[in-house]
Amino acid sequence: MTFSIQSPVRGSERINVEITHNMNGRTLRTSAMMASKTFSLRSNGSIKSINDFDMTFSIQSPVRGSERINVEITHNMNGRTLRTSAMMAIAQKKMTMELSG
Repeated sequence: MTFSIQSPVRGSERINVEITHNMNGRTLRTSAMMASKTFSLRSNGSIKSINDFDMTFSIQSPVRGSERINVEITHNMNGRTLRTSAMMAIAQKKMTMELSG
């Protein structure tokens, strides 16, 4: 699905949006992209169940010091084993979180 949004914000008067879904067996893959002249947001994800998924987000903006932001999240729970990890990068600074048990 593709569509455009008209906006009164200067530099973002026209925002293009594209969303795709693909179901393969029991796995749903989704990607979305939203972009204008001054920013973009991209997202990809794969969902097998509420207990097994991964997602990535990428944002490009004109904000100094935050021109590029990336987020990655992975979650897997199998029986009594849990593993969740998240990583966020803003420009050159990275933050990570991991939960397992």
